[in-house]
Amino acid sequence: MESGGYLKGYGINIDPFTAGVIALGLNSAAYQAEIFRSAVQAIPVEQYLTAEAYAFTKTQTFRYIILPQALRIALPALMNELVLLIKDSSLVAVIGVTPPDIFRRADYYSASKFAYFEAYMAAATVYFLICYAMVKISHYIERKYAIPGYLRRGII
Repeated sequence: MESGGYLKGYGINIDPFTAGVIALGLNSAAYQAEIFRSAVQAIPVEQYLTAEAYAFTKTQTFRYIILPQALRIALPALMNELVLLIKDSSLVAVIGVTPPDIFRRADYYSASKFAYFEAYMAAATVYFLICYAMVKISHYIERKYAIPGYLRRGII
């Protein structure tokens, strides 16, 4: 590896922040694709047959029948993925991303003040508060957009 870029041998020169965004984005995109795939497969086949009986095109069937139901089914997993993405943002500290990362700032503070426990507890508290707020917001959104009669017992 040469200085100035991580993929310089391949003719690609990107900074650590861009590399972190790409890595986290591609990882999250793979999980989200699987979430949407499973949500669409969770729609009963009768929904497709009913749309066919009403002479809907495949595009209309997906847009008006399948997608609204699939989004509601996928919503809990998507909100979970958002919380995981927030927690995974601390991983970009490994490649040198400083400004937006809480963990890296705690690392710098602990090294300069020799207060490791306090710095890492503060970072953990900030991550906990952010994630807790996101979980509460996700529960509110899930209840608001839940499919009537489709509630799973004990979860919502």
